Amino acid sequence: YLVMASEMPLDEDPVAFRKRLLADSGAVVWDTAAGGKVMVDVVEFSDLECPACKGKWPIVNLVLQKNSGSVRHGMVSYPLTMIHPWAFRAACASWCVALQDPEALIPLKETFYGLQREMEVGLVTGTSVDFVVGHGLDEGAFRECYLRPPSIDAVHEQLGLGQIMGVSATPTYYVNGWKVQVPDGSWFPAMVERLSKGEEP
Repeated sequence: YLVMASEMPLDEDPVAFRKRLLADSGAVVWDTAAGGKVMVDVVEFSDLECPACKGKWPIVNLVLQKNSGSVRHGMVSYPLTMIHPWAFRAACASWCVALQDPEALIPLKETFYGLQREMEVGLVTGTSVDFVVGHGLDEGAFRECYLRPPSIDAVHEQLGLGQIMGVSATPTYYVNGWKVQVPDGSWFPAMVERLSKGEEP
């Protein structure tokens, strides 16, 4: 239980269980769609205020772009509210944007990553609204969702999913159910390529 989290079954392959759980969960936002047959799911648990998430994203994004025909990316917000004061608001904004256009989630994420040094709690709303308007989304629908039950409940569900998965830090990635916390350019692309061929990582 300490290793796998309390809700993990002990009589099933944990990798297969995690892959199925993530594929079936409504808390995962699939913000990219593979152009062909999906062979690899890369599910990211991250926090938009997290410097490590920002630092690892270029490695992951490059892999997604290179393997766009067989790999899809799922996003799960996991705001570390004890140390990141504006992360929960940004997570709510992410959910509301994704409700309108899941593919806009990555640009929103990159917007917040680019503003990490300057961002404050009081600036999240304005930044999010500017993004919504600038990307042709419905501002009224966003405001009805943002920091209201639709997004607050969704982020709590995402946090709950992370706890079931045993997430203890951000970023944490699950690649076809295999847990990866510190992807590195020297081996992560090769791992995804092997999985896309149906091989072991």
